Amino acid sequence: DQLPIRHSPNHDDGGGAAPSPSSRRPSSAVPRTMEDERDERVVSMDGTYDADEKPVLLFSRGDGVVRVHDLPSLKKRGDILCYDEVKTISIRSRGVVFTGDASGEVRVAKWT
Repeated sequence: DQLPIRHSPNHDDGGGAAPSPSSRRPSSAVPRTMEDERDERVVSMDGTYDADEKPVLLFSRGDGVVRVHDLPSLKKRGDILCYDEVKTISIRSRGVVFTGDASGEVRVAKWT
């Protein structure tokens, strides 16, 4: 789904400039940014709820680790270690996380 585009007060409808990214964000959204010291891409990402029904973000980079962070604070919660670059993260039921890495390994993790 695409976010609605809101024109900023400074937006000139007669010009060819596109609205800034912040003008595309719904007014209720709270921008959060997580920066890492390394310049690594995000390979896969998904979200779910933990056993206490709190939202969490899961994402992988090219190093075989799925990082788990609380939402909306982005505080680090833990890691799921895999053998190779995690290519996919899938959530099919609350509290159960499936990962697949470049070596062909599939892991199933469950919140405890």
